[in-house]
Amino acid sequence: MKSQDSMKLDGRTRFGGLDVTDRSGNLGAPQTKKGRPAVQGEQGIRHGSRLNIAALLFAGFIVSGLVAPANCPAQGNTATKDYQFGPGTTQTFRDSKTFVVPARSNINLAVLLQRDLTNANGIPIIADVPVVVEVIAPNNNTPVASQPATATVVGPLIPTPVIPAPGVFSSEFGCPRAWTVRVRTSSNRAPPVRIFGTITFSVILAAGTVDLDMEGNTVTLASGAQRTRALAGFDFLHTSSSRGLIANTEGVMRIKAKWHTTTDVFNPATFNEFHRLRVELLRPDGTVAVNQNRFSQHAPVAAASKVNIVYTLTPDDARLTGAWRLRITNNGLRIEQFDIERGLDPNLAVPSFRSTFSPQCSQPVGTSELSPSDATAEANDRLEYALTWTVPKPLNWHDLDWIQMRIRDGEDTLLWLKFNEADNTISLYDESKLQFGKGHSPGSARRLQTPGATLYLAESSVEGGGPTGPDVTLNLSLGIKPPAAGHIYSVEVAARDDLGNEDDFFVDAGTLTVIQINDDDEAEDNEENQEEAIAGHVEK
Repeated sequence: MKSQDSMKLDGRTRFGGLDVTDRSGNLGAPQTKKGRPAVQGEQGIRHGSRLNIAALLFAGFIVSGLVAPANCPAQGNTATKDYQFGPGTTQTFRDSKTFVVPARSNINLAVLLQRDLTNANGIPIIADVPVVVEVIAPNNNTPVASQPATATVVGPLIPTPVIPAPGVFSSEFGCPRAWTVRVRTSSNRAPPVRIFGTITFSVILAAGTVDLDMEGNTVTLASGAQRTRALAGFDFLHTSSSRGLIANTEGVMRIKAKWHTTTDVFNPATFNEFHRLRVELLRPDGTVAVNQNRFSQHAPVAAASKVNIVYTLTPDDARLTGAWRLRITNNGLRIEQFDIERGLDPNLAVPSFRSTFSPQCSQPVGTSELSPSDATAEANDRLEYALTWTVPKPLNWHDLDWIQMRIRDGEDTLLWLKFNEADNTISLYDESKLQFGKGHSPGSARRLQTPGATLYLAESSVEGGGPTGPDVTLNLSLGIKPPAAGHIYSVEVAARDDLGNEDDFFVDAGTLTVIQINDDDEAEDNEENQEEAIAGHVEK
């Protein structure tokens, strides 16, 4: 390496740099990327989310929605919730259900309307009940759609589908947001009979990772020059790039880059050199998010010395308007064919790579709190954990699909459990079968065991924050076995909601330190465990 900012390959032809037979450095005409038209300015089509709200008819009728290609990501997430109001229920004249809808997704909404034939005293009620189905968008207190309907006397036999007009909605929110469907009487007064039914959200086209595209052709820079290029998104549904695919959205940008140094055939000192470039990721307001001074992807250096920008867009970033940009500064020899993907580069030494943007949210599902967060126990001790999960407003804890807690020291897992909200059960992960076992209810006499721990369900419980509360607490009674002694475990927590939005494991939500005990105590406890197993009180 000649200097900190350049390197030279001695004794072999530089296949990783520019073809030195052409002093100008031209390997042909300026390249477009992926063989598609380059996008200038705001020429790309801006794509927002569309909510295709249609009724799904039972009794043999189907109203079809948008059809996504077979390889479209995140298909098929569905959530169904029951609603009811009127006599015999806790809701007087209306009921609302909230769904977390993935960003820039197409969904179908099915509303089925039914009613009882008799009132609370058993008296038949023949009169129809006028109702209204309302759709309320995120951050909007007023309905964006309102559809009148009638709960008819035939409702108990044939559910009535309701299609809120206009049926298609646009969402520009970059994160999963809560949409609310409300069913109420048109008079806002209590109906004479119970009104009930189901509301079903089905995601048929969800946003996923898109390629990042640098607008325009590849960049050529003279020594001391600087160039700025806007970034856009590109996926298989579009024929051109669009800034809208990455605008106003939380997520992760992953940017790599390649370029070639123009060598001077009249100056042997420049032969077979790789030079650094300064590459800066600029926010829409012009501030620098990431600044790297590194080598091209095909330079023979360690990976840490190559341009590899990984930046997580925050909620504040998502609120900025305008384009994300790259600023490239050349303080070395002339370079050309700078790009953030391999593209059509004919140089075989350039590896295949791409730059991507993955939409995600900082807190799409909620937050966790573990008590005690840092616990110390001896083998044979009983540890009482309280794990609380809180979902963001206006959701409630029933919007959760599951909560998982994993206690491990590297590859050594002490316990991995899952709470399933739908049936209020807890199960353990079976590493030999790579799946969770049968779920059992907290409060039952079951004991769920691993080689290092026992979960006592009789002393465990689930405490929800009420029908509409945002939090739920898992009270877990955990027995520590002697094989766990000597380990310092990390306690990790994860959760997923009903539409598939998932918070992956939060590493170090807490720690568990298990200290050694004396041999006599260990022998006595082993004997006790064996007796319990023989008696059939312990479930593996």
